[in-house]
Amino acid sequence: MATQVHAWSIRAGHPCGPRGQTSHRQGLREPQGSLTGSCSRRLTARLNAIVRPRQLIRHSVEQERFLRERSMTQEAIETPAEHKLRAIRVTAAARFSAVQRLRRHESVSLFSITMCSLGVVVISLLEPFGVRLSVPSGAVNLSAAIVSMLILVVSLLVSGRKYGERAEKMHAGAIEINAVSRKLEMAISRDEQQEIDALSEQYESLLKMYENHEDVDYKVAQIKRYAKHYKVGTLDRMICWCRLQLDIALHLIPLLILVVLLYVLLKDASLQATVPLSSAGKTYPSIERTSPGEPGDVSHVKR
Repeated sequence: MATQVHAWSIRAGHPCGPRGQTSHRQGLREPQGSLTGSCSRRLTARLNAIVRPRQLIRHSVEQERFLRERSMTQEAIETPAEHKLRAIRVTAAARFSAVQRLRRHESVSLFSITMCSLGVVVISLLEPFGVRLSVPSGAVNLSAAIVSMLILVVSLLVSGRKYGERAEKMHAGAIEINAVSRKLEMAISRDEQQEIDALSEQYESLLKMYENHEDVDYKVAQIKRYAKHYKVGTLDRMICWCRLQLDIALHLIPLLILVVLLYVLLKDASLQATVPLSSAGKTYPSIERTSPGEPGDVSHVKR
């Protein structure tokens, strides 16, 4: 019975129990109904409402930073075989990027040659179609000669660079390198060191068989495949994009020159009336009307 009473006193906060003694001492220090105690409790509650969200935010930020550092550490720690696999994948992606770049070179250069050829035809047909130009005819012939020379130069450059043939060979090499990367990934998962060494030698031989890619192709592959690993920033992305666009824009210089020449020729041009084909090349002498009986009168002559 005494044990039950003692337990009841502990639960209920009776002054005889330990909890009651503690609350009694606290009551002596800080009366329950005093104004100071209520103000301090309100102030403590407000401080907790302000400080606790900040603590939670700080804790979440620190936890996120810890997880990021741990993931970066795990990515940085890689075996030689995994490093080789990543290098092969980046090389394959760079070769595919080079294929796209070469094909874009070929298409843009062919477009420029086609439009310049059409421009020569247009310049040659301006005067026969009755377009009155403000420049002398010698300037028209000179413009046609300049555009023809540009077509010849661009055609020689395109045929010498062999964009289409190089793109096909580069594409074949990229496919073979990509196949080696898939086989190497399977060998790494099975932990077969002999197969890993054989595939590494095969990869080195493939690099010697085909043409190598350029630096801009390798940078594009890094951006597409492993931007976080290589820490490619926004500035590097912009520089890479500008290099690609300027490389392609060089083929459009002849087309730009053609547009400038056409603007100069047609700036103050006007369209004149054309002569009918039935009367082209024929001249009719002017006949003066005279009175009957005069030497110039031919009205009485029978036809």
